[in-house]
Amino acid sequence: MARSGRRKGISKGPAEEGEADSADLASAEMPLPIIEDPDDPGAACRVASLYYRQGRLKEAEALYRRARDLAPHKAAYHNNLANVLCDLGRLREGIAEYEEAIRLSPSPPPEAEANLRMARMELRLVAERVEFLERTVMLGVCGAREMVALGCARLLQGRPEDALSEFRKAAEADPDCLSARLNAAFVHALHPEALATIGEAIKEVAEASVRFPNEPRLLLHQGELYEAAGHFDAAMNRYLQAIERAPRCSEAYILAGRLAETCGPSAVRTALDRLDRSAKRRMSMVKHGPEWAAAQLDRAFVRLMRHRALGEQFKLAGPVLKTVREAVAGGGESVWAYRLWGALLDAAGKRQEAAVKLTEALARFPRDPWLAHDIGALNLRGGDPEGAVTWFEKASLWAPDDAVPFHSLRYAFELLRHYVTEEVRFRRAIAKDPDDSQAHFQMGVASLNALKYGEAAGYFIKTLALDPGMAEARCGLAKALARMGRHAEARAEYKRALNMDPDCVEALRGLTALDLEAGDVSDEVLARLDKIRSMTP
Repeated sequence: MARSGRRKGISKGPAEEGEADSADLASAEMPLPIIEDPDDPGAACRVASLYYRQGRLKEAEALYRRARDLAPHKAAYHNNLANVLCDLGRLREGIAEYEEAIRLSPSPPPEAEANLRMARMELRLVAERVEFLERTVMLGVCGAREMVALGCARLLQGRPEDALSEFRKAAEADPDCLSARLNAAFVHALHPEALATIGEAIKEVAEASVRFPNEPRLLLHQGELYEAAGHFDAAMNRYLQAIERAPRCSEAYILAGRLAETCGPSAVRTALDRLDRSAKRRMSMVKHGPEWAAAQLDRAFVRLMRHRALGEQFKLAGPVLKTVREAVAGGGESVWAYRLWGALLDAAGKRQEAAVKLTEALARFPRDPWLAHDIGALNLRGGDPEGAVTWFEKASLWAPDDAVPFHSLRYAFELLRHYVTEEVRFRRAIAKDPDDSQAHFQMGVASLNALKYGEAAGYFIKTLALDPGMAEARCGLAKALARMGRHAEARAEYKRALNMDPDCVEALRGLTALDLEAGDVSDEVLARLDKIRSMTP
């Protein structure tokens, strides 16, 4: 899961012992310091750093290990060795070295403790699960289900090729294993050209769809692949087929809505109108009970999809939420109903209330993976990647044969890892210089990537107070404001960025996107769009 160069070391600063900070060294063909003095731990560590930055992890490990053995009292050498061990996937060895580095330091720096915390989390989330499944396979006691679980774990490791291989093995071992086919299709949709040609991927998913003709998710992944290939009409056709098979499939409407501008919104509206008419007809026939409740929920679902899929304003949130509450109380209690309730609360801007409602639902439907997954998604959108990791992990444990929670867990964990790393760098930088504008800017970028929009805006404002001429910080502030729904302020910040740099592509794109979203297709906006196209390779 980890990749070279992602971890933060005790001795990463150029003034600290054991690191290379020379462009000449970075381009050297031979590790000259080692040749001159093989017993110098500092020289070994400097060249190991070169290898580490180049991704040559085995060579880096050997030299970091030599530096540690030559000077075992140096905490920096233990930490550097731990970095490369964890990037090689040997987390237990890495954790032991981190612990030794901290033991040797009178006052351990924050990055050492952060490294140890993230390594322990990765061991729990990934390594232990993968090791168990690998042993199961080696013992030869596995079937299709175990192969699927191992494939999901490979996806969590960030190894989609190996994940796809395991899913294909499971499908071969048991041709009726739906989860193997679904997960393979999901991986193809994630990496439409990386694992096969799009044509080959479409063919494989189509074959699975023929075997399982009533499975809407296979149609969705087929549509995503057609969309990636530029066949928008074929993609829309698959999305609409999925809606026919599963009229309550929110993802199908959202994907179809994404193509509405290209293929026209009429088909999506028609499908929603059809579901709405059916609900009204059923409500006219019964006045209470489960059938009435289901019809009420369908009508609320239509309102939500018109908002999410077609971009219509979510009006009359209060009455709609009241209707759902009455429908659930009147016999419509189900996992889907609670997920709809949570999504409606989220659309109404009541994210915390949505999380509470979904958590209450888990008491009625224990260990339901999709309730947990929805709570994780709420945490992620709310700028709490650590909370998202907690809930996505539960979802992956409760649905060990579904790749979706595993992918979400990996995404959230990577966001958390990056955020923690940048936070450590930021603290160290401002300890040296509280007015380091670049440190505040980088922390703003990290917060923005972690979906902490309010926090990001604060860092960008501080950056601009220290360096008013930084157009990138203006764009960062504009992006954070836009994602908080403060579009007028975001537009003003983008314009200020363009006053600083008329050719700032990020500002041009951001401002144009806001204008187009607001329906502005004036000559000025279209001219700006042409300028962006001319500046984009």
